Amino acid sequence: MNTQSTSVAAIQTFMQRTFLWMSAALALSGTIAFAVFNTPALMKAISSPWVFFTIFLAELGLVIALSSAVRSFSYTRALTMFALFAALNGLTLSSIFAVYTMTSIVSTFFITAALFLSMALYGMVTKRDLTSLGSIASMFVWGLIIAMLVNMFLRSGAFDYVISIIGVCVFSALTAYDMQKLLKLAEGVSTYQRSVFQDGEYLESGSDHAPIKSVAVLGALTLYLDFINMFLFLLRFVGNNRRSN
Repeated sequence: MNTQSTSVAAIQTFMQRTFLWMSAALALSGTIAFAVFNTPALMKAISSPWVFFTIFLAELGLVIALSSAVRSFSYTRALTMFALFAALNGLTLSSIFAVYTMTSIVSTFFITAALFLSMALYGMVTKRDLTSLGSIASMFVWGLIIAMLVNMFLRSGAFDYVISIIGVCVFSALTAYDMQKLLKLAEGVSTYQRSVFQDGEYLESGSDHAPIKSVAVLGALTLYLDFINMFLFLLRFVGNNRRSN
């Protein structure tokens, strides 16, 4: 296998694993969310502010740990932490089934999938450097957080509508940026591990400590967060509230 074909195979393997684990995490979160919604005792427990806040802190801790130290984690450890995060997020997402109709949740999911794939494809094929776009979108994320906190007190439907539109735009931009960033990351990691890449597989040497596989989990987490946030903002924008039916 020559150097060029090795690099292409390495990047393909990286991206396949990234999308595989992202899709698996979405399925896990959705399954848990729906199961919790249909279990009144669990829904009541999660509705407690203290329980919800504890779950949120646990999710935040897992994201920080994976983002800052994933290269030092074994593949098994990184994947386990990601699965735990997706499961915990499923608990918090269960509330959307109590607020929105099932039809609007399903339709919004497919709209999100189409938008997400379009932006991801753009990030993969564009020759434009999206670094500045990613930086601007990241700053807007903090603005969205502040705006949502303010609107918790204002309770303005019009303001919430504007926040939702901006949120969809911001996470659409972040999807394209993150996709481009992941491709560059895949190229860098494939170069680092080229010496142990053979016939489309990484040689483990008796260990599951495989940096490129662990970093693929981080990539899956990044795209998972983009998808979930895009979905939630779209749902706020186009979802049908149960109370209005």
